[in-house]
Amino acid sequence: MPRVLFGAAYYPEYHPADLLKTDLDLMADARFSVIRVGESVWSTWEPENGRFDLDWLQPALDGAHERGIGVILGTPTYAVPPWLARLYPEIAGERATGQRIGWGARQEMDFTHPAFRFHAERITRKVVERYAGHPSVIGFQVDNEPGLHLLHNHGVFQRFVDWLRERYGDVETLNREWGLVYWSHRLSDWADLWRPDGNAQPQYTQAWRRFQADQVTEFIAWQADIVREYARPEQFVTTCIAYDRPGVADDELTRRLDVTAGNPYYTMQDGLALPAPQDAPQSWMTRNTWALYLSADRM
Repeated sequence: MPRVLFGAAYYPEYHPADLLKTDLDLMADARFSVIRVGESVWSTWEPENGRFDLDWLQPALDGAHERGIGVILGTPTYAVPPWLARLYPEIAGERATGQRIGWGARQEMDFTHPAFRFHAERITRKVVERYAGHPSVIGFQVDNEPGLHLLHNHGVFQRFVDWLRERYGDVETLNREWGLVYWSHRLSDWADLWRPDGNAQPQYTQAWRRFQADQVTEFIAWQADIVREYARPEQFVTTCIAYDRPGVADDELTRRLDVTAGNPYYTMQDGLALPAPQDAPQSWMTRNTWALYLSADRM
């Protein structure tokens, strides 16, 4: 029967093992019905290239099931392990042409790169195959808050050129549709298309953003299809959208998923006061009650 689920993300790998029972008992006392696990720990699932440790999560899932708490299992592809960044430096994403994002936070990679895709698929299959049959698992979250960066990598830009060629056919059509006579931007060949770094043409910016969102949508759909090879019919597949990520088109992203999910980060206490004390700029952290409702409406 459909019901409202109440719970939180839970990271047993962050805590001493002897706290697991206490944590789960407290969750049961708080009437939790769901927890999300596993999405942030690729380096725990795969400590070294090709060496997997898949059993560490079993006690948490068993304990959740004993207490009637469902589990959403995340794939860990948004935070690459150090060994992957070391062995394949070419997977580093670029915020600007030739300017690689240094490893040390998360989502630093070019998720379209074949080397990343190979390892992402391998760990996804390992984790999902291991736990899809566990009775506590009610669904899967693929990746996490996608679309953080607009990637400027060479391969990404070349796919952008192909993406434009597919839509416009030839440069003369692009010149006409984009009005590139302005500021002497007419192209004579596809090789003339300039990089986005110094672009000041809004029609280019709009196409670049749409293309980037298409890449994210394809990536999430690709993972969802892999997960569905193992998932039981009653298990859902979703991802969580963070607002506002520059590389996400909400409506397109969610069409290949079963549930639409979003992360409405918001300020507490006076940040949600009525009436609002003053206007404040919105960012990933929502301020003022109206903005929280707006996030809910988007979802």
